[in-house]
Amino acid sequence: MNVIKTALILLISFLSFIKLEAQTVKPYPDNSWDLATYAYLGIPSIDKKWEKKELKQYIKYMQKIYLEDKWSLPRKNSANSGQLFKKMTSLEILELINNQAVSIEERLDYINLSLEYGNFLASIYQEKNLETERFGEELLTAYLFLTHSSASVRKFMTELKLRLPFNVTQQPEFEKMAKQATEQLYFMMNLLVLTLEEDALRYDKTVLSDFAKNVAQTIETQWSFINKTQQTDLLKKMKNLKKHTNPSVRKEIKKTVKLIDNT
Repeated sequence: MNVIKTALILLISFLSFIKLEAQTVKPYPDNSWDLATYAYLGIPSIDKKWEKKELKQYIKYMQKIYLEDKWSLPRKNSANSGQLFKKMTSLEILELINNQAVSIEERLDYINLSLEYGNFLASIYQEKNLETERFGEELLTAYLFLTHSSASVRKFMTELKLRLPFNVTQQPEFEKMAKQATEQLYFMMNLLVLTLEEDALRYDKTVLSDFAKNVAQTIETQWSFINKTQQTDLLKKMKNLKKHTNPSVRKEIKKTVKLIDNT
């Protein structure tokens, strides 16, 4: 009798596990507005190039929209607001950071704003207090944007090291900034991997599959910007993902591990 009882408990646990792995996280209904409405409420036009003025304007007015009605936030691939969301997360926004035609001082100022902007994007879509992320597609896109933003800063520091006088780049303050840029990029790359590993059940399976492809591509392109110790640590975590329950995650990460493990 005890053997049968134990077997039943194990079977129930197994079935519960399967159900959990296969769950579909239903996104919130798309209650976003059209472009004209967002423009009327102060959001910059998607036809303009977004730089310092536009990012400040976006944060100011999207904060008001979020506080009054977060269900009306722009949504990825939405018929109403998909174009705006694409503009919000476009890597074009980060181009100024690595534009050598712009002064170093101006770019340093823009770096601080772009990081504030990226963190703001993630904050308005994130719902840590809930079991699932029903703005999941938007939040994961914000994570990727932040990672690319960190990579742009890391490239900027490499550029400065080559352009500035040796006595400047050897100053403790400069070395501290360069180290922080590398650590910030590693933090974001690590967050992408941990999202796949530890937070997988908070996201819809299809959304996570698409995210895995972007994570793989992002890590491949940014791999050389983190140090050997960070690479070793991240590679170890990625190898654990080769046993992931999501086939798409396993496939994408396996290809990337094979590629970077030989570098």
